[in-house]
Amino acid sequence: MKRLVYSIEDIFAMSNVLGRFIKVENNVPFSFYYSPRNSSHGPRVKPILNPSKMWLSKAGTLKLCDDWEFTPGQDDKHISSKVVNEMKAFFRKYLVLFLLVWDLQLPDPLLSYYFQGQIPLSEIIESLDFYDEFKNELDKMSTVFELEEFCRNNDLVNFYGN
Repeated sequence: MKRLVYSIEDIFAMSNVLGRFIKVENNVPFSFYYSPRNSSHGPRVKPILNPSKMWLSKAGTLKLCDDWEFTPGQDDKHISSKVVNEMKAFFRKYLVLFLLVWDLQLPDPLLSYYFQGQIPLSEIIESLDFYDEFKNELDKMSTVFELEEFCRNNDLVNFYGN
């Protein structure tokens, strides 16, 4: 098995969310690391299929583009396809937010605060790089789906083929 090696810069550059603290969804069965783009590969997250623990060395990888390939983490070899599909559905639902972070259009700590119920979506929207230009339209939005649709229609976010 190939052992993944992370530099100290990689670890400190990654934000994380424990599944048990996620308030925007109920009973999320995983935790995850995410970060802004810091390499040449496409957008991805590092899930751990445990809602209460975080170990970067045990994290898997989920591509948020192309074929959405999931590479299981060290302890995730015998997980059900149902759990993997639930995890992918979560990341697809919030894809626009992860891509905004990936492309440095949204500060990554705000996304953690949003998932943990510490800030509303409106605060995420107000922090976007393009907020001032589209303030009137963006202020009317109340769902991530609406934000994603707006971003797609106005070509504001690179969706990496999604």
